[in-house]
Amino acid sequence: MTNIIERAVARAAAKWGGIQATAKGQYGVFRRLSEEHREIASWLRSVATTSDVETRRELWPVLRDALLAHERAEMQEVYPDFEWHPSLVDNVVTHDEDAERLQDFVNELERLGFESLDWQPTVAKLEALMNAHIEREEELLFPHVQAVIGKDRAEELEARYVATKAAIQRIGP
Repeated sequence: MTNIIERAVARAAAKWGGIQATAKGQYGVFRRLSEEHREIASWLRSVATTSDVETRRELWPVLRDALLAHERAEMQEVYPDFEWHPSLVDNVVTHDEDAERLQDFVNELERLGFESLDWQPTVAKLEALMNAHIEREEELLFPHVQAVIGKDRAEELEARYVATKAAIQRIGP
């Protein structure tokens, strides 16, 4: 039952993220990434605030898989497209560092197990990192990149991103 409610909340958060992105003039891949950010943040909040081991066991795989597929598809399809523009190169490096730290937290949580007393503090650190990552992308990077590459290229990147993410999800993160 928890999973059904959490999925509905995450979907609503995703839709809201898309609406906000569109209102900011962000299209294509940037709208999609903003939607996914809200969905992942919703899952993270749910996992971070529960002390129930069974709820963690139920929600964590959904969150982990969504987060890893998002980051890997972003790294494969979106960020390499930015390397050609000198004003965006530092953002690629920062993103890769964030993605590595996110992966480290995921690995740590997998190692800890759901019953560990360190579970909640570690998820809280992951949540803080993800929230900072989201803010940096959505408030600083996406508006700049959208202006540089334009709507058509953002929509092309979205199609590539979606296809790559689907392939990652099929084989598993």
